[in-house]
Amino acid sequence: MQLSSRRHLKQLMGVYQAHPYRDGIKIVFLLGMSLLASFYPEYGGMPIPERRALFILLLSASMWMTEALPAFAVGFLVIGLSIFLLSPERGGEIPWQTFTNTWSSPIIWLFLGGLILARAAEKTGVNKRVSSMLLSKLGDSHSLLLFGIMFLSFIFSNFMSNTATAAMMLGLMGPVLANFAKADRRKKAYIMAVPLGANIGGMGSIIGTPPNAVAAALLGERGEAVDFLTWMWYGMPPAIVCLFVLWFYLRTTYDCKGKNETKFDFEQVPINKTSAYVIAVFLLTVILWCTGSLHGIPASVVAFVPIVLLPLNGVIEADDMRQLPWDVLILLAGGLTLGVAVETSGLAHTLVEAMPSVGDNMFVLVIMMAIMACIVSNFMSNTAAANIIMPIAAAMAVGHEKPMLVAIALASSTAMCMPVSTPPNALASSSGLLKASDFLITGIIAAIVGVTSSLIWIRFILW
Repeated sequence: MQLSSRRHLKQLMGVYQAHPYRDGIKIVFLLGMSLLASFYPEYGGMPIPERRALFILLLSASMWMTEALPAFAVGFLVIGLSIFLLSPERGGEIPWQTFTNTWSSPIIWLFLGGLILARAAEKTGVNKRVSSMLLSKLGDSHSLLLFGIMFLSFIFSNFMSNTATAAMMLGLMGPVLANFAKADRRKKAYIMAVPLGANIGGMGSIIGTPPNAVAAALLGERGEAVDFLTWMWYGMPPAIVCLFVLWFYLRTTYDCKGKNETKFDFEQVPINKTSAYVIAVFLLTVILWCTGSLHGIPASVVAFVPIVLLPLNGVIEADDMRQLPWDVLILLAGGLTLGVAVETSGLAHTLVEAMPSVGDNMFVLVIMMAIMACIVSNFMSNTAAANIIMPIAAAMAVGHEKPMLVAIALASSTAMCMPVSTPPNALASSSGLLKASDFLITGIIAAIVGVTSSLIWIRFILW
């Protein structure tokens, strides 16, 4: 549940060097090219508001791709440019409040509730306690222990940052790795299990990764709101298929089989009253999220349970609020604003009309857009990729917005071919035990299995 900045990932791996002058030149170049591409060609007499929206789209997409600015800063830039260029004061027809209303989107509050829950679990050590308790039960079998590491990473990343999940799980790997010789190939499997589980785990819940939230928000605007349990129905089956395939690959490739004679001594974090309170709030929130069809309370309203109850008991304090990854929410709001700008200006309709028709076979288009999302997300933030692709894809798939957006969101989570494709990959790579080729092979498998299983499942339940 975290955005992936290539700059941030390289910092994690210790290979990033700042180049302010080069970044400044890059920004000026991207600005000039975006202006030229938006306002110089005729485009069949495209109206000025659409040209301005095109400029915002091209500039934000190019900056997200090149990371000339941090991803969250581009989110702010999108909001500011939309207000400046598309509001009535500048000759547009869209009230400026339209571009700031994204901050009050139900998805923003739902995501904030998830972030606060995750912060409470990290602060009290509840996540470590649960992980170490379960892993200690599976230590007798190499195969089961490998699955346990992968499965726990998978589950935790449904509700907390995949970066925090990977950092926690890799921290627990000490007792496991200490029992193997330096050249033992099984060490690779145990390390690799963490990022793979954390990456694909985001597919399973609406707060698991920002692309899911972007898709849910766009669907909500179209009167097709998706609740917490419904998204699990969309995302969990293909995610579980991907989980088992990748586990089998690691188990077979790195020979993680047979009985383990060594007893692993995992760190035991005690459960006190505060931890028990966090667990109770967590369970209450998740139960309410999953039973929305029974009580009728929207998931975004349920998110106020942790937002209110955890500070009430002193678990979440002012310092904890400052440490939340606000950049995720800023990028999410910026992406939603970009979608509003592209759609309300009329640009989305113009772009769709200019694209080749796929005829009546709309599912072919869904397949193409899902593959594109997977490929692009390997080279830029999957949140930024979703922000760029989804508004246009939704306009292209009138009447089939739900399968289109769900497919793109799920495909975005399968992009993990490089050490810097996601934060969990970067953390695992910094261990020094893995090579780029290790990520490439597993990433290709994850992409093929994840995208294929998602498309088959979507075809079955949403078509």
